[in-house]
Amino acid sequence: MRKADFNSVESIKNAFEGGEQFFLVSMPIIGEERVQMHKNAVDGAVAAGVKKIVYTSFLGAGDDENPALVTVDHRITEKYIQQSGLKWNFMRDSQYFESLLRYGLPDALNKGEWIFNYGDGKCAFISREDCAQTAVALLLGKGEDNTTYDVTGPELLSADDIVQITTEITGRPLRFVNKTDEEMYALWDSLGVPRNTDQGMKNSPIPWCSDDMVTGGRALREGLMAVLSDDVEKLTGQKRKTIREMIQQAYDRGEF
Repeated sequence: MRKADFNSVESIKNAFEGGEQFFLVSMPIIGEERVQMHKNAVDGAVAAGVKKIVYTSFLGAGDDENPALVTVDHRITEKYIQQSGLKWNFMRDSQYFESLLRYGLPDALNKGEWIFNYGDGKCAFISREDCAQTAVALLLGKGEDNTTYDVTGPELLSADDIVQITTEITGRPLRFVNKTDEEMYALWDSLGVPRNTDQGMKNSPIPWCSDDMVTGGRALREGLMAVLSDDVEKLTGQKRKTIREMIQQAYDRGEF
């Protein structure tokens, strides 16, 4: 077994010595520390003789005007990889629906309200399983080198659409309540969610900072997450999970 410390280029070089491809999953923090770890990973891969990197980026990373904070780190990392001399593929993933299944909908169903700043914006939410299958396909040589792929679900849905599907499956009343960005910050502050990840997330009730969630919600509200692509099916040859399927499966497992 080999271990790599993303704060050490030498550690990454030693871990990937002899490897030809590197699947780089973005670190679960936001800001300069994450960017530096990504750069260390790229430098270590180059030093180890790796030929290609497949990187999990995010929708909107190619748009300098996208307000979602998460896109900044991904944009910097993408450019760094492109300048490394390595072959690459970027998976610009849509929002993972499992995040809502675990941290959003169960609490919303208990309260009868799902509160967020999505407005009537739409998003093609994706399952983590479909993202994983897409990564495997790219690492096995599917697709074209030095190409970006939009990894999205099969349908564009609004928060109201998701609420309707959830109600149909569970039989429990639920409505979407849109909030302003300022109201969402106040809500997260009241729950003890930090605004950034600078001091760590150990005491946070959820694993995302409010700067990330609020700016992401704004991007969705402004239509910047309304991207629908069939890249997943082209690469994997498999149909993607629908939101209805994922909600039904979570309900059948007794998760809400």
